[in-house]
Amino acid sequence: MASLLDLSLAQHFAVIFALLFIFVVVYAILQYTKFLEADKNVHALIAFIVAFLFILSPQAINAVTNFAPWFTMFFVFATFFIAAYTLFGIKTEDIAKVIKHPTAAWTLGILAFVVGAAAIGAAFGQTFLEFGAKAGIPGVTEPGEITDLPINTTAGYVANVQRTLFDPKVIGLFFVMAIAIATIKLLAGKAIA
Repeated sequence: MASLLDLSLAQHFAVIFALLFIFVVVYAILQYTKFLEADKNVHALIAFIVAFLFILSPQAINAVTNFAPWFTMFFVFATFFIAAYTLFGIKTEDIAKVIKHPTAAWTLGILAFVVGAAAIGAAFGQTFLEFGAKAGIPGVTEPGEITDLPINTTAGYVANVQRTLFDPKVIGLFFVMAIAIATIKLLAGKAIA
């Protein structure tokens, strides 16, 4: 039965969505940076060529379709937050000052990097995994010494990432790093923001 929330037909338009998304992002970057001091038509042509080259790879389309919803959701929520702050009487100049602060820029940059890395990992991770050693196949560490791969290796990329991130040693490393960062920040004389 068809419903309003059924978006299975939209997957057939993923190529068009990816083309438009890449075109808009590249065009905006070219316009903002004033690349080559060229006019808008040259920027549009360059953006279209980059977008067209992007859609030639199905894995690149997959990466874009994994990244685009997060990108869109971020801008929708940012717009709502800015609208809510302006409704409560905060001036747009003050909001712009907060957004341009280095802490906000670093936070947004790190979030964009994490989402981008996750999207690229989801698109290309399995193919990178297939280039490496297969699970259960012995490997050679030194001349004449054959060892088995660890038991927790699997053929699935997502399962390997989950096992790595939730391994007790990795969680302990994150915890120790968080303590080290807080200690350095406190010893430097600045309070944690």
